[in-house]
Amino acid sequence: MQSHLTNADLHPHTHLVISAVKRVKRRVPSHIESDDLRQAGMIGLWQALQRFSTIGTATFDSWATRRIEGAMLDELRRLDWLPRHLRKTGEFMEVPFDAPDIFDSLVSPDDLEAEYAVKQQCVAATAEIDLLPPAKQRLLIQLCLEERPLVEFALELRVSQARISQMKFEIIELLAKRLRLRGF
Repeated sequence: MQSHLTNADLHPHTHLVISAVKRVKRRVPSHIESDDLRQAGMIGLWQALQRFSTIGTATFDSWATRRIEGAMLDELRRLDWLPRHLRKTGEFMEVPFDAPDIFDSLVSPDDLEAEYAVKQQCVAATAEIDLLPPAKQRLLIQLCLEERPLVEFALELRVSQARISQMKFEIIELLAKRLRLRGF
């Protein structure tokens, strides 16, 4: 395990990152930038160079390729707002980035009744958030409104990022259930 790496150490292996970017890019939505994947892949290569041991049967290239692709997928998961189990089951509506804002057409400013209903929903949601325990309120507000990174919460609470994402989803599900019981 090397403690200090330079660009000269990384350069001979950058072809592994370029190949991995091409493979991963075919499996992800078009709005994912190759440069973002390349950056995550370079981090994976750096980690692979630090951690590779000649003990075992794997060659460096095969071992590093797995680490590079893993780093790319980790980065994609970190950036994804949707919990993995929903993404896997498809229980969500994905809206393309270039799609017109369909929500503008749902509530017309001329429709006072609809505008009042939206305000009632906001008041009800705020009231339900106020009923949550303080720790859940803090998590919800900092993750959803202040967009605090999951990794910070994970480090603070000494749990995995996946657990923080799961907690966030559970809180949102609870709020949605309570709002449905209120008729919203």
